Amino acid sequence: MEKYHLEIYDHDDFKTALLMFSSNSPFLTISVGDLIDLSGANYGGSQKYFRVTGVRHIIFDDSNGNPIHKICAYVTGVGDAKDFLLTGRP
Repeated sequence: MEKYHLEIYDHDDFKTALLMFSSNSPFLTISVGDLIDLSGANYGGSQKYFRVTGVRHIIFDDSNGNPIHKICAYVTGVGDAKDFLLTGRP
């Protein structure tokens, strides 16, 4: 079982993840204001660029008592990554 999980949620829907990733290695830090580019991910939505509006870390033990770290990133769509990177606004 992977020890690290990253789930990306629309900031208006905290119940259904847009995407979920699992890994045996930790994910890099995700912070409010970061730009997430899903253009290379297996994501079926038309929106490809997102700004992180919130982050939640969940720590729990699996059935064998091993620690698991889940990061939930809450995002809002931005129209164009270039505009966002240059101005800091969607």
